[in-house]
Amino acid sequence: MHKFIAGSLLSVLLACLPLAGNAADAGNAKMSGAVAKPLHLSCEALNGVFRGDVKGHYYDYGSSKGIYITQYKMYQDDELATYGPRANINLIAFSETTVKEVASPDNRKQDNQWHSVSQNIPNISGSRVLVRVNFVFDRPGKKDPTCIAELMI
Repeated sequence: MHKFIAGSLLSVLLACLPLAGNAADAGNAKMSGAVAKPLHLSCEALNGVFRGDVKGHYYDYGSSKGIYITQYKMYQDDELATYGPRANINLIAFSETTVKEVASPDNRKQDNQWHSVSQNIPNISGSRVLVRVNFVFDRPGKKDPTCIAELMI
């Protein structure tokens, strides 16, 4: 599914992904009847010069949700390309009653390779949750571009 939000290309893809998560989370989900659903969010900034992707899964417990990001990839095709670990990925969850955020350290790589990561927001109360991933790309000497990918679960 593709949408244009605030000039940024947003693509939300639900695909069959291998689940890489905590065994305790998987056990808790089975006990409560929740099923892990794959998650893949991506967006672009500056007409595709920058691109960010995250993969993972979420659990829907009915009255609450859990979001688990297990992989990321960031791409930079720019004359100021830096492939060092200086970018950020911020994960935010909004529900009817709650806002939770987990910001990454300033160490995400922009080398167009998949990297393992554990960036999670468990126990988000609410029957509907908006998941937002905000990619902040590192661009030395210039304003850092950003893009946002969202999904309602």
